[in-house]
Amino acid sequence: MKNNNDMRLAIGITWVISFTVMWIIFNAFLPRIEFNLQLNQIEKSVSIKDWNQAKKSMEKLKSIYNRKRILIQSNNSTEIFTTFEFTLGQLDISIRHEQDYALEYIGGLKSSLNFVMKAFCGP
Repeated sequence: MKNNNDMRLAIGITWVISFTVMWIIFNAFLPRIEFNLQLNQIEKSVSIKDWNQAKKSMEKLKSIYNRKRILIQSNNSTEIFTTFEFTLGQLDISIRHEQDYALEYIGGLKSSLNFVMKAFCGP
């Protein structure tokens, strides 16, 4: 007959292995670098008021986000994810209407990027 400590050990080892696998998957597949590159490109375009390039870069950013949305959402709490998605939408609208406020939203997205695109990083 097995001891209760054997079961606890098995559960503990399973938990550690599962956590490690999930951490590796999140780090490998979250698009932090791609996202940051596109934000930098949008920031540069908005700074020089090249709205056509900013719109193209925004479409690429939205494409990256939509491809990985489920992974990003599963890595985050509801509050930070909702705030991030709201700020992304505000950036999209401000670029469509060619408003300089876009720089503020870019700054907001950049500051929250480590919370949203880093494995198991909480606010």
